[in-house]
Formats: sequence, structure tokens, C-alpha cells
Amino acid sequence: MSYARTSEPTTCSLYSATWSSSAAGGEAVAGGLAEQTVLEVTESVLEADSTTAVATLHALRAMGVQVALDDFGTGYSSLSRLDTLPVDILKVDSSFIAQITTSARRAQMLRSIVGMAGALGLKVIAEGVETAEQDALLRDVGCSFAQGWLHGRPVPLDVLIASLGHRPDGETAHPRTTDRLATGSLAPSMS
Repeated sequence: MSYARTSEPTTCSLYSATWSSSAAGGEAVAGGLAEQTVLEVTESVLEADSTTAVATLHALRAMGVQVALDDFGTGYSSLSRLDTLPVDILKVDSSFIAQITTSARRAQMLRSIVGMAGALGLKVIAEGVETAEQDALLRDVGCSFAQGWLHGRPVPLDVLIASLGHRPDGETAHPRTTDRLATGSLAPSMS
């Protein structure tokens, strides 16, 4: 679930002390799907340093939901926040990724971000990967996950599910794999 992609206020209001026990929150983690759910939040959503929002994230993580800090590397990023926010994943913003092959400093900063995240036990997802050169550099620095047009264009859910049901070798994909990918589980970077 992405904060920016939902129209129901109860599904994105981390400031509500009852969010994780609400109907919307309960549906998101019911039926053993919690481990397959990634909640994306931006630091700007949490900029007020709301203890309620942070407590809600802790409660969701305790249920098995992974929390992704979206837009990392933009205006609100703060290293001290990584110590206080309960997150599992850093999503490095596409505006940062766009320059990793043209700026040696950006490439080194990315290497440092990936190394620091690894030391903290966090996964890193690079957003906005559009070229094979970017993908190769991301692999070189140890970034295992990527999103972007290099890996696939947005498609309707039914098309995605249909495409996941058949492997290139003609075999049918394992249903559990199809379910995990269709629900937004992380897919590794591929060239």
C-alpha cells in the first residue's frame, strides 16, 4: 500500500492511534498477508515527529508488515531519523538515481547509502531505474532491488497477474510466487 495511491483516509492516517486495529488496517494484515504487505511512508508524512505515527508503525511491524521509507535522498532525509523510525526498507528516490552514472559523487553517495543500510539491516530499493548502465552500477554497489521502466512499465493488475502465471520456459509459476508478486512483494533487480 502506498500513501500516495490510496483514496481512503483511514488507510493512510498513521496519526490515528487506532489505525492498525481499524477495519482498513485489519484488512491489510489479515489472513497471513502481513508478511507480504509493504507500507510506504515518506519522511514528510512523519515530519511532525508524531509519536502516534511512529507507534502505529511499530505495531504494524509487530504484525509482520514491512515499512518502506519512500523518497530517501530528497529534502527530508535525515540520518538521525533512520535511528528512530521503524523501517525495513529505504527507497532511494528516482531524482537521486537519475544522476548516479553521470556524477561520481552521486555514485559514491549511493555506495555509502547501500553500505550504511546493509549495516543497519535495511533493504534498499532504487526507484526510477531506466538504463542498463544504472542497473549495472546499482548491482556493483550491492543494491539488490530496483523499480523503473528498465524492468517494466506500469500495467493493470489483471495483466500483471496473467503475466506472472507463466514462466518463460512454458511452465506455470508456483501459485504462492504469483500471489506474492501480485501483492507487491519485493522483486530483485534484473537486467
